Amino acid sequence: RRSICGVTGMLGKVGEIKDWQESAGQIFVNGELWRAVSDFPLSAGDRVVIQNVDGLTVSVIPFKESVG
Repeated sequence: RRSICGVTGMLGKVGEIKDWQESAGQIFVNGELWRAVSDFPLSAGDRVVIQNVDGLTVSVIPFKESVG
């Protein structure tokens, strides 16, 4: 059964970028804003998937990359 709380509960969740500058910004996921980083070019409104959690910062990839 998949965990629904803590760090492992965040992995694979889909969020939406609210603000993005270069390689960092904020995403909205599970009713909360999180600081996010990515190596991919992203912009506000893009959907992303959480790949890793480090403290209060999540690493994300574009949603289309996770399903393709």
